[in-house]
Formats: sequence, C-alpha cells, structure tokens
Amino acid sequence: QIEHRNLRYTGTGTPDTTKWEYGTNLRRDALSSHLSHFSRMLYFSAIEN
Repeated sequence: QIEHRNLRYTGTGTPDTTKWEYGTNLRRDALSSHLSHFSRMLYFSAIEN
C-alpha cells in the first residue's frame, strides 16, 4: 500500500529518499502552493509590508 502511494504521489518519497531530497520537495511544493493562491500572496505581502 505504501509503494502504491509513493508511485501515485511523487512528493511523498520512498525509503531511499534522502533528507535533502525530501526537504527540497517540501520547499518546492510549498512555494508552488503559495504562488498559486493569490489571496495568500496578498496576505504575505501585507505581512512583509
């Protein structure tokens, strides 16, 4: 079941995924999510001034 999840969702990693690869995927996915939600970008811009 875990193998099926890993094949279906590429960001979940595998037992061979290194800490660095997992962190890179996590940051890339978070940044992509932030950029795709305009209201979140407005919130971040208001916080940063």
